[in-house]
Amino acid sequence: MTVRNALHPVIASVERPSSFRMRTLRKPSLLKTEDGDVWLFRYLIIPTETGDFEIPPITVTDASAYTRTAPLILRVSLKGEPPVLTSGELARAVNLTSSLSDEVMKNAPQKVPKPDPAPQATDLRPLPTRIISTCWKELQDLWNYPGGN
Repeated sequence: MTVRNALHPVIASVERPSSFRMRTLRKPSLLKTEDGDVWLFRYLIIPTETGDFEIPPITVTDASAYTRTAPLILRVSLKGEPPVLTSGELARAVNLTSSLSDEVMKNAPQKVPKPDPAPQATDLRPLPTRIISTCWKELQDLWNYPGGN
């Protein structure tokens, strides 16, 4: 997280979903840039399950002033594919009006993510039947093996 144009910003705590482990990576560091001072706050977030999660707004205080961030939506998937962006997320991320972000989303093509695979149904046949079936299939594959040159 970055905080701009503050003297000594402080983040007292960050609320997190119970399915996340989270820790501070380093103490806050100050970067001097052409556009002003930028404070960096770094956290390591380790999810323990997949799904969509929301980190509530974070309050940053600096002397007598304070500000709150927008909620942060995190999507955790097994495959790591990028999620489909919603118009509300676009409006918050880029600070657009909701009507303008709706128009952008209508005209911006997105790749639809593939759903995570559904679990396979358990084979309920008795064990001897499953063993015989597997052996028979392997023998057929061996019998029909074309050989090699």
